[in-house]
Amino acid sequence: MRGLIERAFVHRITASLFVVWCAPFVASCVHPCAEPSAPLEAAHTYEAETCARRAAMEASVAAADTPYGTLRTAHYALGDGSTGDWDSLPVFSRPVRRLRVRGGSASDAALDQGPVMRLETDDIPGYVAAGERAFTRYPIQIDLGLSPLRDRTTAERMGFTVEDDGLVRGVIEVETSTGWTVSLTCAGCHAREIDGVEVLGVPSERIDLGSLLGHREWPIGSVDVTSDGIANPIRPADLRPIAYQSRLQHTGNLFNSRIARMVRIETLMISQLSENFRPERDVVAAIALFLEAEGNALPRPDSSHEGAALFSDTCGGCHRGEALSGPPVSVDVVGTDAVATTGGQRGTGAYRAPSLLGVAERRGLFHDGSAADLSAVLGLTESTHAGHRFGLALSREERERIADYLGAR
Repeated sequence: MRGLIERAFVHRITASLFVVWCAPFVASCVHPCAEPSAPLEAAHTYEAETCARRAAMEASVAAADTPYGTLRTAHYALGDGSTGDWDSLPVFSRPVRRLRVRGGSASDAALDQGPVMRLETDDIPGYVAAGERAFTRYPIQIDLGLSPLRDRTTAERMGFTVEDDGLVRGVIEVETSTGWTVSLTCAGCHAREIDGVEVLGVPSERIDLGSLLGHREWPIGSVDVTSDGIANPIRPADLRPIAYQSRLQHTGNLFNSRIARMVRIETLMISQLSENFRPERDVVAAIALFLEAEGNALPRPDSSHEGAALFSDTCGGCHRGEALSGPPVSVDVVGTDAVATTGGQRGTGAYRAPSLLGVAERRGLFHDGSAADLSAVLGLTESTHAGHRFGLALSREERERIADYLGAR
């Protein structure tokens, strides 16, 4: 496993640009497929070019021999129109509406029934606005087991915010062949209220999907997104700095690039639709560019802060550069719970060093959410989490400086 990771490091790509040769079985591609460096051009290329999507997928798979990697290699953007090519799947495009609990006072107009999104203008502001809407409206998990969320008390007990008029945040209904079915959106797991404002992209620490879906072994705020038969629930990631990650997924299973992130979102949606449908690609591109804009807006720590040098000396080996991110670290080194990375569909034997941009606003840190917050990681408050004991030899005052540095707004 370590040899696999070391080989992957040799082929590391950056998040801003990579050049790869088209797969030989894509007959229409006879030239190198370069990923455009500009966001809008990358979105257009992803939407229109099978070759570019395939190239980005192949370049992004860091552990090609994992079930996760082999499934996508076998089915994604084959370019041959076969029934096994996910490009041949019918597009899932159904009307959606906001979920109103029984007895809620919200008007029918407030349900905002209609398509997931409309791309009003073909420019970055247009994509970002459309992506924000899609983030709160695309049916990412359609499940009859979610129907209890139509009850206000149940929805609130399961950690969802129900507005005064009965509309549930992060949950919608989608029109299916059996009627209106409850579904989570991206915002169902990746949204949190901070200072009275809902912030999209930040993982919620309150959701209790395990109790709702019959998996009581899942801790509150976590979800098992794999189908490998191994119980390895993980904490949803903070998606705001995703463009600044060296790797994608907690286990670093994917190299990062702009089109790779779009492919990642698309294949996630295909998996959630039981590989029977695929999403509209402008929806995927819009969500990706919205999240990139969220990351660009995150505050950066002040390099003149008194904690900057301490952070660089103590933490900068893994959380490096402007992105405060880095390549995966062996689980033997980081010492956190190893289940998610030593088995299952995405195991690499390591965990990525996540970007720390915006870390002060997160709750339930590490892949398993075992550290309550940044103060717990730095030993400023009591915590029972295992592993990641870095920096604890510093004095309390020094650790407080690092916490203040990372929390600077």
